Amino acid sequence: MIEVDELIVKTLKPLKYPVFKFKAITKEPTYIVFYIWNESEMFHAGDKPFGEATRATVNIYSDDENKKLVKAVKLKLRKAGFSIIGSHSVFNDETDRIQNIIEILYEDL
Repeated sequence: MIEVDELIVKTLKPLKYPVFKFKAITKEPTYIVFYIWNESEMFHAGDKPFGEATRATVNIYSDDENKKLVKAVKLKLRKAGFSIIGSHSVFNDETDRIQNIIEILYEDL
């Protein structure tokens, strides 16, 4: 099975923004944080599972909506085999930044 967290980092690193799992440790104005929130066996052949679905959230934090970066992140994730489940933007009071939230799904069959 593919390590989805490693695939996310490998996919997003070329964008040249810091990428973190769970929590950011940076003073950069724009950065990416992701977390895996559900890994489950999808299919069974008899008693044996043969596929896995992983859901995750990718958060882009920046001083503005940074639509260009959001589009680039989505494109890279799709090319790596992820499905985009949904996305939206909010102002995050804790970080004092715009938080672009992208919910993704990876199916490893």
